[in-house]
Amino acid sequence: MVVTMDTKNVICTLVGDGMVGKTCLAKVFADKVFPDQYVATVQDRYSGQAWFAGDQYSITITDSAGEHEGSDVRRMSYCKSDVILLCYSVLDRESYDSLRTHWSREVGSLAKRCPVLVVALQTDKRTTKHVTTEEGRRMTKSVKANGFIECSARNVSNVKDVFENVVRMCLKNRKRKVTLLKRILGR
Repeated sequence: MVVTMDTKNVICTLVGDGMVGKTCLAKVFADKVFPDQYVATVQDRYSGQAWFAGDQYSITITDSAGEHEGSDVRRMSYCKSDVILLCYSVLDRESYDSLRTHWSREVGSLAKRCPVLVVALQTDKRTTKHVTTEEGRRMTKSVKANGFIECSARNVSNVKDVFENVVRMCLKNRKRKVTLLKRILGR
């Protein structure tokens, strides 16, 4: 049996508490539109394009529900993902704390070898009382994620960079897998 993968397609899953801005991030990237109102997500898919190192990649985004209760649909999406985005709102310290106490553990137990990017959302509304950039970086280290980025979907600030990071992390992980496979097969 030969396994092939379309190297220009990348799949990522957004996880985190509800109402932190996951859907806004996906819609702004895929549709170039900021949603007017909040609509609870069960699970939605979006597609968009990102350029990295001169090549264009198709990114499929699975936007998962923000409920802590077990979701088999969400958990199955981890297995299909090339990269997982752990999302929190800088305005909501509870969503930030939830990354450590819930989301990173769930992802870690179900997608051990999948790269993880911590994404701080809603930075356009941050004040001094909200979660800081340094706290986000510390969280990234504590949950052993592969990267950290802040963005604002409303201002379209760093949205493109989020998904360029997704492609970069995916390609790095694919290269690691190929190198490991070559070592195992002695080629």
